[in-house]
Amino acid sequence: MKRLARRSGMALAALLVAGLAALIASSLGPHRSTPKLRAPADGISLATQTLTRTAFFGDRVTVTALVVADTKRIDPQSLRASADFRPFKVVATSRQERRSGSILTARTAWTLLCLDPACLPGTAQHAFSWAPVQVAYRLRGTSLQRTLTAPFEPVTILTRVARGAAAHPRFRVPPPVVDSARYRIEPRTLAPLLVAGGGLLCLAVLGLAASALVRTRRRNAPAPDAFALVLSELQLAARGNGDSGRRRRALERLAELVEPLDAPLSHETRTLAWAPDDPPHDAIEELSRRAREAASE
Repeated sequence: MKRLARRSGMALAALLVAGLAALIASSLGPHRSTPKLRAPADGISLATQTLTRTAFFGDRVTVTALVVADTKRIDPQSLRASADFRPFKVVATSRQERRSGSILTARTAWTLLCLDPACLPGTAQHAFSWAPVQVAYRLRGTSLQRTLTAPFEPVTILTRVARGAAAHPRFRVPPPVVDSARYRIEPRTLAPLLVAGGGLLCLAVLGLAASALVRTRRRNAPAPDAFALVLSELQLAARGNGDSGRRRRALERLAELVEPLDAPLSHETRTLAWAPDDPPHDAIEELSRRAREAASE
């Protein structure tokens, strides 16, 4: 019994929660019907409102115009709202539209500002009013342009500035103070240094170019003839009296060069080079002559 009563209580509570949720959903859900606005008697109506009724000089003022039109009778594309707020200037304009069936609601808001002395009241305050707002529209099926007007409520401007003070301002701007230029190195000192540095750089470039040219010429110069070098060395060694080793090395080198040309002459030259006695001058001259002949053949 206790279990049955508990289950019955839980089922009843679930039904109550579901019913409450359905009630909330039906009242707040998107399927709730939107109340329809009534159509104006003439197909269009205009109302204005001054949201800022009191402001100090230099403050922004907001005014609005609300147009309600029956689109069955009024062409919505022809609706145009305009107003003249001089001496105030319009700094921002916004327009919002909403439809409810065939009824179009268009709200236009203007943000006004006046910093001209003409907006200063002569006393502590002054009520400013503007020309009525005009809404142009056209009936469906006609080309005749019609106009609907409505006045704005005045705005009271307060001020702490006298009109004479605005006419003859006492603001003074002092002349600008410009510091003299500062340099880490004075231009008179820097100029000669730059010229000297440029000259040294040019000399370095010329030196590198000359060095590269010399190396190129040396690289392209023909290699000296080994046979001629050995003969020249041999003649210098033959004239010397005390350098026996130099003469022997020169004769050995001559024997190596002559060997492909004349093998007997090469053998004879090598024998003379390493003989127990120093090679005589006459024998060296004779071998040099024969070696020239062998090379020229």
